[in-house]
Amino acid sequence: MLTEEFIKELRDSISLSTIISKKVQLVKKGKNFLGLCPFHNEKTPSFNVNDDEGYYHCFGCGAHGDSISFIRNYENKSFMEAVETISYISGIKLPDSNSDNIELLNEKKNLLKLIKLATHFYSRSLFSLNGKDALHYVKSRGLQDETIKKFILGYAPQTGLKAYLNSEGFRDDILIKAGLLRENNDGSINEVFRNRLIFPIFDRKSNPIAFGGRAMFNSKAKYLNSPNSILFQKSECLYGLSHLIRGDFKTKPLLLVEGYMDVISINQSKTAQGLAPLGTAISENQIETIWKLNNKLVLCLDGDKEGETAAWRFINKVLPILNIGKEISFAWLPENYDPDDMLRNSHKEHFESIINNPSSLIETIWKILTNKYHDSNPDSKAQLRVEAKKTVNLIKNNDLRQSYMDEVYKKIKDSRTYNQNYLSSNFIKRPSVGRQAILDSIFLILVYHPQLVLDFSEKIVKLDFKNNFKNKIVLILLDMVIKNPAIDRNQFSNHLMNLNMANALNKLDTKFVVKRLGYDPEKMDTKNVSNNFSELLERILNENKRI
Repeated sequence: MLTEEFIKELRDSISLSTIISKKVQLVKKGKNFLGLCPFHNEKTPSFNVNDDEGYYHCFGCGAHGDSISFIRNYENKSFMEAVETISYISGIKLPDSNSDNIELLNEKKNLLKLIKLATHFYSRSLFSLNGKDALHYVKSRGLQDETIKKFILGYAPQTGLKAYLNSEGFRDDILIKAGLLRENNDGSINEVFRNRLIFPIFDRKSNPIAFGGRAMFNSKAKYLNSPNSILFQKSECLYGLSHLIRGDFKTKPLLLVEGYMDVISINQSKTAQGLAPLGTAISENQIETIWKLNNKLVLCLDGDKEGETAAWRFINKVLPILNIGKEISFAWLPENYDPDDMLRNSHKEHFESIINNPSSLIETIWKILTNKYHDSNPDSKAQLRVEAKKTVNLIKNNDLRQSYMDEVYKKIKDSRTYNQNYLSSNFIKRPSVGRQAILDSIFLILVYHPQLVLDFSEKIVKLDFKNNFKNKIVLILLDMVIKNPAIDRNQFSNHLMNLNMANALNKLDTKFVVKRLGYDPEKMDTKNVSNNFSELLERILNENKRI
């Protein structure tokens, strides 16, 4: 039988909304989540999920419970089957036996007590004679006494922690398991954190579970984190999570920054709220954790090449898990500045202006690629457009991907419009005879021969059919070809039917176009119309150049 302590730990290991959102579409409403109740039919959402309290409640049918009862009722499972399901989702292994269960829980309690004692030891050391240089350093960085105590900053002297914890009854093997001691190859033992400014790392309940240490003097490693343990996993935890104020999410941006001092300075300034990964690239789990708190995340980055590289890595990681209602934007700081620098050096107003007016995700993708392919030659332009489309295609949500793809095509078109406007300022606009007839011909051929997009996409995106419906049809076709290069007319027609656009297409008057072409493209093979299609494209694009 599982102990109550283990069941409580299992419930607390993963938010209730994470479990329920796998079955029910939830929308964040204030502190809670709201959705349609899965236990009765309703048209107006009355199903509330409260992560803080760990329960759900439907105001329509009265359904109420926690994560275990939700799995039991929704999936018709037994208690143990529901526990096994949550164990699988959370990654917490079920104990093989009751004795294993009790042993694991006792070990965690012991480590929590140990880390708490170490935290107080480091904190006292900061205000001791040994810690005077470290204290002077943090105060020179503008941190107030209240902030130092709030984050329980400390100092690790050259030695002393081991003796103190031994005197409290903790053996060396436990200190090694907690990541506070390190055994060397020759069998000697050293304290892991020595002569370092200490930043305790907290779990969601504000318990210290690990440490980060900044070297006070020259060291091979400027920053050092505790190793992973049964309490602490670097890829799961976020520094600053325990100090977030939920009530501020509506009025202050949530920033993802690089380091401890950035998080602390932002918290002290009250300009925003900050989180930071722990010395590793941010993981998908960490991103999902942030989105559970706030749908809008702002990456705060140095506006140099390294900042762009970091942004691009993040973009490639976040796009596959991006969903409707989740937002990512980018706040670009002046080169060689981080949030802490700006807040310490009387640039608070400038910093606030930057973080409150971030660049959107699509703007950032386009900006980075424009900087990468900055040459004006045709090959660079083509590479930019191809990579922009390839990048946006990482989005798995169909509707969201289509929306972003529309923005990419808009930017491609805008970049060409800029060049055309420049040319038109030097030439007198002349009327074009038969121009619309050529565009109608091109459109009709594309409808019946969508494969032609593969060979002529770079030219097709330059076209404006002077008709919103036709422009939308072509954008849909361009997007489909990216995902399915082997598309045929039947697949395209079925897709339009699913979008309720096929009827409008059937109502188009094609008789005049067929007469103008001299043949019916519906009855021709793609190979036979390809040359004529190419000629029509060249004619219309050359006409554009003359305008």
